[in-house]
Amino acid sequence: MCNQPKPESKRYRDLIHEIGNGDIKIPKFQRDFVWSIEKTTELLDSIIKGYPIGTFILWKTNERLNDIKNIGNLELPPTPDGNQVQYVLDGQQRITSLYAAYKGAKIRREGNKIKTDYELIYVDLEKDIKNNDEQIIVSEKNNNVQISLKHLLDIDYNYLRENFNDLHINKIIQYHGIFNSYDFSTVVLRREDIDSVIEVFTRINTGGKTLTLFEIMSAKTYDEEQNFDMQSKFQEFLKELGDANYETISSSVILNVLSLILSENRECNRKTILQLEKQQIIDTWDDVISAIRFSVDFFRSVFKIPVSKLLPYDSLLVPFSCFFYYEKENPIGDKLRYLREFFWRISLSHRYSSATETKLAQDFKRIDKIRSGLRPKYDDIKVFLNSKQDLIDTNFSVSNSFCKATLCLLASNEPKDFRTNGTVFLDNSNLKVANSKNYHHFFPKAFLQGNGVSNWNSIVNITLVGADLNKRLIRARPPSDYIRQFMDANDGLRSSIKSHLIENIEEFGILD
Repeated sequence: MCNQPKPESKRYRDLIHEIGNGDIKIPKFQRDFVWSIEKTTELLDSIIKGYPIGTFILWKTNERLNDIKNIGNLELPPTPDGNQVQYVLDGQQRITSLYAAYKGAKIRREGNKIKTDYELIYVDLEKDIKNNDEQIIVSEKNNNVQISLKHLLDIDYNYLRENFNDLHINKIIQYHGIFNSYDFSTVVLRREDIDSVIEVFTRINTGGKTLTLFEIMSAKTYDEEQNFDMQSKFQEFLKELGDANYETISSSVILNVLSLILSENRECNRKTILQLEKQQIIDTWDDVISAIRFSVDFFRSVFKIPVSKLLPYDSLLVPFSCFFYYEKENPIGDKLRYLREFFWRISLSHRYSSATETKLAQDFKRIDKIRSGLRPKYDDIKVFLNSKQDLIDTNFSVSNSFCKATLCLLASNEPKDFRTNGTVFLDNSNLKVANSKNYHHFFPKAFLQGNGVSNWNSIVNITLVGADLNKRLIRARPPSDYIRQFMDANDGLRSSIKSHLIENIEEFGILD
């Protein structure tokens, strides 16, 4: 027996009423409203000319997902208690456009200070509706006779008689009837299984947005009664981490920690994460966040890594968070020594560059050994550093975990400013790309090439300096020039330059 959902139809006014009543909702995992007002007028023009505009796919359910709370300045009410809700799975941009136009919403898009006013949509009463080349619905005033869409949809006959002649009034009534009688095609899914509904959403959005695993888990674990919204809680946590300069960690860190702790098989692959129990996640969330917070503090204080962008992988936080989930105190003695070794072996081996989830599950067992005071074996992990030449031959790249591990070593030495001896301030926004101002080629490219040195971009030629120092004072000058200048101004330069792993200015060939 076929259980294929059959298309249904809704009228414009009914569609708006159901949105305004809280019966139709847009789930939070949908992308933001991005259509321009011009795109909206094209949609409305298609409606008034009787063209099909596609089908809306809705999911009718008793479930409560996190949903969009407003469209611009218009607040959307909660679904009444006892009512089933219809979530928009396909057609969000179209349905939001229809609502914004009908209600005259004022919407400010991200990065734009000016609000788009959807009351400023007009119907041109002098253009021919049968002419496909002429757009009847427009977003700007012209010299023709026009009526706002809002006035056309909510007819006030006194207003019409005061402002339009009989010919135009007849057109307005005709257009009003077209909008009111237009049948919007809808398909309503009536499954209570959220997994299959998410699968439907993913399949129908192959040309648009594909749900991330975090978005799926946020939808599955949302709970109004317990005030649990994974997405908003994660954003709050990132703001907190911003104070520690660790706001760039990904949502996968939290999912992986949750899975390694809660799953029976101690794995964190996609299938295992999707099978985690909602209530277990809610009950464990705060303790996991606390463990990640402890790991960040550990990285900053013990390894002296001041910003998350220097981490070879943010996945490094996963095994350490698992450690601190169970261990509530700072490690000392053997445990501390074994954690240090674990960190550097992982960082210098490209460990999490592929098959990360599988390797995290293996490393969870290593963390278990360390918790027991035992040293794990690393027979399967090769550290790619056998000589000085290996380091010299490594080209600097911010996407290379080996390079970032080397930068962590530099950062852990707390590099000092050449000019003031103050600690170099590092910022995530300055460390995203290789040409950022915190990264400085100690010997400039042109200088090295002029002296027959081809690997000018070697990791050993990179120092961490303040962005202002690099931009204003050093620029492309050779160190024989700028270091002499700093020696005259900074009596402590010889000691501060050691923080960059340069032991002796004369013997290291800097001044000559």
